[in-house]
Amino acid sequence: MTHTWLDRIADFFSDPSLIEVTLNGPEITHFRTAHNDSLGPVVFTDHTSMMQNLQMYAIGLGLRLDPKFPCSGGILNLNQLSLRWHFIIPPAAKWTIASFRRHYFYHIDNLEFKPNEKWHKVQSIFQKREPLLLCGASGSGKTSLLTKLLKESSIKERVVIIEDIAELPTYSPYWIHLLGKKPDLEGKYALSLRSLFQESLRLAPDRLIVGEMRTQDAGMFFEAVLAGHPGCTATIHSKSSQSLLARISYLCRDKFMTLQKSNSSTEGTLIWGVFLDQKTQAIEEICPFFAVS
Repeated sequence: MTHTWLDRIADFFSDPSLIEVTLNGPEITHFRTAHNDSLGPVVFTDHTSMMQNLQMYAIGLGLRLDPKFPCSGGILNLNQLSLRWHFIIPPAAKWTIASFRRHYFYHIDNLEFKPNEKWHKVQSIFQKREPLLLCGASGSGKTSLLTKLLKESSIKERVVIIEDIAELPTYSPYWIHLLGKKPDLEGKYALSLRSLFQESLRLAPDRLIVGEMRTQDAGMFFEAVLAGHPGCTATIHSKSSQSLLARISYLCRDKFMTLQKSNSSTEGTLIWGVFLDQKTQAIEEICPFFAVS
Protein backbone atom coordinates (compact mmCIF):
# COMPACT_ATOMS: atom_id res chain seq x y z
CA MET A 1 0.00 0.00 0.00
CA THR A 2 1.36 3.44 -0.91
CA HIS A 3 2.31 5.57 2.06
CA THR A 4 0.55 8.88 1.31
CA TRP A 5 1.26 12.31 2.74
CA LEU A 6 -1.85 11.91 4.94
CA ASP A 7 -0.31 8.75 6.40
CA ARG A 8 2.80 10.79 7.24
CA ILE A 9 0.68 13.33 9.08
CA ALA A 10 -1.12 10.56 10.97
CA ASP A 11 2.23 8.98 11.90
CA PHE A 12 3.37 12.26 13.45
CA PHE A 13 0.29 12.32 15.72
CA SER A 14 1.04 8.84 17.05
CA ASP A 15 2.94 10.87 19.64
CA PRO A 16 0.13 11.69 22.13
CA SER A 17 1.89 14.84 23.32
CA LEU A 18 1.77 16.41 19.86
CA ILE A 19 -0.87 19.15 19.57
CA GLU A 20 -0.18 20.67 16.17
CA VAL A 21 1.84 20.13 12.99
CA THR A 22 2.39 23.05 10.61
CA LEU A 23 3.99 22.67 7.20
CA ASN A 24 5.50 26.11 6.63
CA GLY A 25 6.23 25.47 2.98
CA PRO A 26 7.68 22.13 1.86
CA GLU A 27 10.98 22.56 3.71
CA ILE A 28 9.82 23.25 7.28
CA THR A 29 7.71 20.95 9.48
CA HIS A 30 6.90 22.59 12.80
CA PHE A 31 5.86 20.35 15.72
CA ARG A 32 4.09 21.89 18.72
CA THR A 33 3.41 20.25 22.08
CA ALA A 34 2.10 21.81 25.28
CA HIS A 35 5.68 22.40 26.45
CA ASN A 36 7.92 23.05 23.45
CA ASP A 37 8.34 23.58 19.71
CA SER A 38 10.60 21.56 17.43
CA LEU A 39 11.25 20.74 13.78
CA GLY A 40 10.36 17.42 12.16
CA PRO A 41 10.95 15.58 8.86
CA VAL A 42 9.62 17.10 5.65
CA VAL A 43 6.45 15.70 4.05
CA PHE A 44 6.71 17.09 0.50
CA THR A 45 9.79 17.31 -1.70
CA ASP A 46 8.92 20.62 -3.39
CA HIS A 47 6.38 23.44 -3.48
CA THR A 48 4.58 22.23 -6.61
CA SER A 49 3.99 18.78 -5.14
CA MET A 50 2.74 20.26 -1.89
CA MET A 51 0.28 22.64 -3.52
CA GLN A 52 -1.06 20.03 -5.95
CA ASN A 53 -1.67 17.47 -3.19
CA LEU A 54 -3.42 20.00 -0.95
CA GLN A 55 -5.58 21.24 -3.82
CA MET A 56 -6.55 17.67 -4.77
CA TYR A 57 -7.54 16.99 -1.18
CA ALA A 58 -9.70 20.13 -0.99
CA ILE A 59 -11.32 19.45 -4.39
CA GLY A 60 -12.15 15.92 -3.23
CA LEU A 61 -14.22 17.53 -0.47
CA GLY A 62 -15.93 19.91 -2.90
CA LEU A 63 -13.91 22.89 -1.63
CA ARG A 64 -12.02 25.52 -3.59
CA LEU A 65 -8.32 26.15 -3.02
CA ASP A 66 -6.96 28.43 -5.72
CA PRO A 67 -5.68 32.01 -6.08
CA LYS A 68 -9.22 33.44 -5.88
CA PHE A 69 -10.09 31.32 -2.83
CA PRO A 70 -6.65 30.74 -1.26
CA CYS A 71 -7.83 29.52 2.17
CA SER A 72 -9.73 26.39 3.12
CA GLY A 73 -10.23 24.22 6.19
CA GLY A 74 -12.22 21.49 7.87
CA ILE A 75 -12.06 18.32 9.94
CA LEU A 76 -9.92 15.35 8.96
CA ASN A 77 -10.76 11.94 10.44
CA LEU A 78 -8.17 9.16 10.15
CA ASN A 79 -9.24 6.04 12.07
CA GLN A 80 -9.28 7.14 15.73
CA LEU A 81 -7.48 10.40 14.93
CA SER A 82 -9.43 13.62 14.39
CA LEU A 83 -7.63 16.76 13.18
CA ARG A 84 -8.62 20.33 12.34
CA TRP A 85 -6.90 21.29 9.09
CA HIS A 86 -6.32 24.66 7.46
CA PHE A 87 -4.56 25.35 4.15
CA ILE A 88 -3.34 28.72 2.86
CA ILE A 89 -1.75 29.18 -0.57
CA PRO A 90 -0.36 32.19 -2.48
CA PRO A 91 -1.25 35.00 -2.88
CA ALA A 92 -2.63 34.90 0.68
CA ALA A 93 0.73 33.54 1.88
CA LYS A 94 4.31 33.84 0.66
CA TRP A 95 4.37 30.05 0.22
CA THR A 96 1.92 27.21 0.83
CA ILE A 97 1.01 26.53 4.47
CA ALA A 98 -0.80 23.51 5.91
CA SER A 99 -1.76 23.32 9.58
CA PHE A 100 -3.10 20.25 11.39
CA ARG A 101 -4.29 20.51 15.00
CA ARG A 102 -5.48 17.67 17.21
CA HIS A 103 -9.27 17.69 17.60
CA TYR A 104 -10.32 16.61 21.09
CA PHE A 105 -14.08 17.02 21.04
CA TYR A 106 -14.94 13.40 20.34
CA HIS A 107 -13.08 12.52 23.55
CA ILE A 108 -14.77 15.21 25.61
CA ASP A 109 -15.08 12.99 28.69
CA ASN A 110 -11.29 13.15 28.97
CA LEU A 111 -11.23 16.94 29.08
CA GLU A 112 -10.63 18.33 32.53
CA PHE A 113 -12.23 21.47 33.92
CA LYS A 114 -11.41 21.76 37.61
CA PRO A 115 -14.61 22.01 39.70
CA ASN A 116 -13.68 25.34 41.28
CA GLU A 117 -15.77 28.44 41.97
CA LYS A 118 -15.27 29.88 38.46
CA TRP A 119 -16.32 26.62 36.78
CA HIS A 120 -19.50 26.43 38.90
CA LYS A 121 -20.26 30.08 38.07
CA VAL A 122 -20.03 29.38 34.32
CA GLN A 123 -22.19 26.27 34.73
CA SER A 124 -24.82 28.33 36.54
CA ILE A 125 -24.85 31.04 33.85
CA PHE A 126 -25.18 28.42 31.13
CA GLN A 127 -27.95 26.47 32.91
CA LYS A 128 -29.95 29.70 33.33
CA ARG A 129 -29.64 30.24 29.54
CA GLU A 130 -28.15 33.68 30.01
CA PRO A 131 -26.25 35.13 27.00
CA LEU A 132 -22.62 34.01 27.07
CA LEU A 133 -19.41 34.72 25.15
CA LEU A 134 -16.52 32.28 25.57
CA CYS A 135 -13.37 34.28 24.87
CA GLY A 136 -9.71 33.49 24.38
CA ALA A 137 -6.86 33.12 21.93
CA SER A 138 -6.63 30.28 19.43
CA GLY A 139 -6.09 27.00 21.26
CA SER A 140 -7.27 28.33 24.64
CA GLY A 141 -10.10 25.77 24.91
CA LYS A 142 -13.15 27.86 24.01
CA THR A 143 -14.84 25.20 21.90
CA SER A 144 -13.83 22.46 24.34
CA LEU A 145 -15.50 24.35 27.19
CA LEU A 146 -18.63 24.96 25.08
CA THR A 147 -18.83 21.26 24.20
CA LYS A 148 -18.51 20.27 27.85
CA LEU A 149 -21.27 22.69 28.90
CA LEU A 150 -23.60 21.48 26.16
CA LYS A 151 -23.10 17.82 26.98
CA GLU A 152 -23.65 18.35 30.70
CA SER A 153 -26.63 20.73 30.54
CA SER A 154 -28.43 20.51 27.19
CA ILE A 155 -28.96 16.88 26.17
CA LYS A 156 -32.75 17.25 26.53
CA GLU A 157 -32.95 20.73 24.96
CA ARG A 158 -33.47 21.86 21.38
CA VAL A 159 -30.08 23.33 20.56
CA VAL A 160 -29.43 24.96 17.19
CA ILE A 161 -25.72 25.06 16.34
CA ILE A 162 -24.45 27.33 13.56
CA GLU A 163 -20.92 26.80 12.24
CA ASP A 164 -18.74 27.40 9.20
CA ILE A 165 -17.05 24.04 9.75
CA ALA A 166 -18.67 21.16 11.66
CA GLU A 167 -16.52 21.06 14.78
CA LEU A 168 -18.99 20.64 17.63
CA PRO A 169 -20.16 17.03 18.05
CA THR A 170 -23.91 16.36 18.00
CA TYR A 171 -24.50 14.40 21.21
CA SER A 172 -28.29 14.63 21.29
CA PRO A 173 -31.09 13.77 18.82
CA TYR A 174 -32.72 17.07 19.85
CA TRP A 175 -29.82 19.15 18.54
CA ILE A 176 -29.92 20.75 15.09
CA HIS A 177 -26.71 21.49 13.20
CA LEU A 178 -26.68 24.22 10.52
CA LEU A 179 -23.57 24.67 8.38
CA GLY A 180 -22.44 27.58 6.24
CA LYS A 181 -21.16 26.74 2.78
CA LYS A 182 -18.37 28.33 0.83
CA PRO A 183 -18.73 28.79 -2.94
CA ASP A 184 -18.37 25.61 -4.99
CA LEU A 185 -15.71 25.06 -7.64
CA GLU A 186 -17.61 27.40 -9.98
CA GLY A 187 -17.91 30.11 -7.33
CA LYS A 188 -21.64 29.50 -6.81
CA TYR A 189 -24.08 28.31 -4.14
CA ALA A 190 -22.48 29.91 -1.08
CA LEU A 191 -24.59 29.81 2.09
CA SER A 192 -23.86 32.56 4.60
CA LEU A 193 -24.09 32.26 8.37
CA ARG A 194 -26.37 35.30 8.31
CA SER A 195 -29.02 33.43 6.32
CA LEU A 196 -28.66 30.41 8.64
CA PHE A 197 -29.12 32.67 11.65
CA GLN A 198 -32.46 33.85 10.31
CA GLU A 199 -33.55 30.26 9.69
CA SER A 200 -32.44 29.15 13.16
CA LEU A 201 -34.75 31.62 14.91
CA ARG A 202 -37.73 30.06 13.08
CA LEU A 203 -36.91 26.72 14.72
CA ALA A 204 -37.75 28.06 18.21
CA PRO A 205 -34.50 26.86 19.84
CA ASP A 206 -33.99 26.51 23.58
CA ARG A 207 -30.39 27.50 22.87
CA LEU A 208 -28.70 29.20 19.95
CA ILE A 209 -25.00 28.41 19.54
CA VAL A 210 -22.54 30.12 17.19
CA GLY A 211 -19.39 28.02 16.90
CA GLU A 212 -17.15 31.01 16.22
CA MET A 213 -18.33 34.61 15.93
CA ARG A 214 -17.08 36.43 12.86
CA THR A 215 -18.10 39.55 10.95
CA GLN A 216 -21.23 38.38 9.14
CA ASP A 217 -22.97 36.79 12.15
CA ALA A 218 -21.96 39.12 15.02
CA GLY A 219 -24.75 41.62 14.39
CA MET A 220 -27.35 38.86 14.08
CA PHE A 221 -26.14 37.27 17.33
CA PHE A 222 -26.57 40.50 19.29
CA GLU A 223 -29.94 41.17 17.68
CA ALA A 224 -31.03 37.78 19.03
CA VAL A 225 -29.62 38.64 22.47
CA LEU A 226 -31.39 42.02 22.55
CA ALA A 227 -34.63 40.37 21.39
CA GLY A 228 -34.49 38.06 24.40
CA HIS A 229 -33.85 34.72 22.69
CA PRO A 230 -32.69 32.29 25.40
CA GLY A 231 -29.34 30.59 25.63
CA CYS A 232 -27.43 32.63 23.04
CA THR A 233 -23.82 31.46 23.27
CA ALA A 234 -20.79 32.01 21.03
CA THR A 235 -17.03 31.68 21.02
CA ILE A 236 -14.88 34.61 19.94
CA HIS A 237 -11.17 35.32 19.63
CA SER A 238 -10.45 37.87 22.36
CA LYS A 239 -7.88 37.74 25.16
CA SER A 240 -9.25 40.42 27.52
CA SER A 241 -12.31 42.49 28.34
CA GLN A 242 -10.81 45.53 26.60
CA SER A 243 -10.05 43.62 23.41
CA LEU A 244 -13.56 42.10 23.50
CA LEU A 245 -15.18 45.55 23.72
CA ALA A 246 -13.09 46.77 20.77
CA ARG A 247 -13.76 43.65 18.70
CA ILE A 248 -17.54 43.71 19.23
CA SER A 249 -17.62 47.43 18.45
CA TYR A 250 -15.88 46.71 15.14
CA LEU A 251 -17.91 43.61 14.22
CA CYS A 252 -21.25 45.31 14.96
CA ARG A 253 -20.43 48.73 13.53
CA ASP A 254 -23.06 48.40 10.78
CA LYS A 255 -25.73 47.44 13.32
CA PHE A 256 -25.06 50.42 15.62
CA MET A 257 -24.67 48.04 18.55
CA THR A 258 -21.98 47.94 21.18
CA LEU A 259 -20.90 46.14 24.33
CA GLN A 260 -20.28 48.02 27.56
CA LYS A 261 -18.79 47.02 30.88
CA SER A 262 -21.33 46.55 33.63
CA ASN A 263 -21.71 49.31 36.21
CA SER A 264 -24.48 50.76 38.35
CA SER A 265 -25.64 53.16 35.62
CA THR A 266 -25.43 50.82 32.62
CA GLU A 267 -28.68 49.91 30.88
CA GLY A 268 -29.04 47.15 28.33
CA THR A 269 -29.17 43.36 28.08
CA LEU A 270 -26.81 41.41 30.35
CA ILE A 271 -24.28 39.19 28.58
CA TRP A 272 -21.44 37.33 30.28
CA GLY A 273 -17.87 37.13 29.04
CA VAL A 274 -15.75 34.15 30.09
CA PHE A 275 -12.01 34.50 29.39
CA LEU A 276 -9.73 31.47 29.08
CA ASP A 277 -5.98 31.35 29.56
CA GLN A 278 -4.18 30.13 26.43
CA LYS A 279 -1.42 28.25 28.27
CA THR A 280 -3.48 26.49 30.95
CA GLN A 281 -6.91 26.50 29.20
CA ALA A 282 -8.31 27.44 32.61
CA ILE A 283 -11.12 29.94 33.23
CA GLU A 284 -9.25 33.13 34.05
CA GLU A 285 -12.01 35.73 34.39
CA ILE A 286 -15.81 36.04 34.27
CA CYS A 287 -17.11 39.54 33.46
CA PRO A 288 -20.63 40.93 33.11
CA PHE A 289 -21.27 43.21 30.11
CA PHE A 290 -24.34 44.91 28.67
CA ALA A 291 -25.34 44.76 25.01
CA VAL A 292 -26.65 48.18 23.96
CA SER A 293 -28.31 49.26 20.71
